Amino acid sequence: MHNEGRGAKYTRGRGPVRLLYVESYADKGTALRRERAIKRLTHAQKLRLVATYQDPRGTA
Repeated sequence: MHNEGRGAKYTRGRGPVRLLYVESYADKGTALRRERAIKRLTHAQKLRLVATYQDPRGTA
């Protein structure tokens, strides 16, 4: 959807969108806490997180 120019205005003019990292949690509260923790990381820490990511589905 975003890659087709039909998504949010922010992503419309910013080229192809590609998912680089994903985590799954059993409940929303835990997921939100993890999201908050990731947002607090420095840019370098986020790059390291993505670089060392191992997709559990084996597709990345």
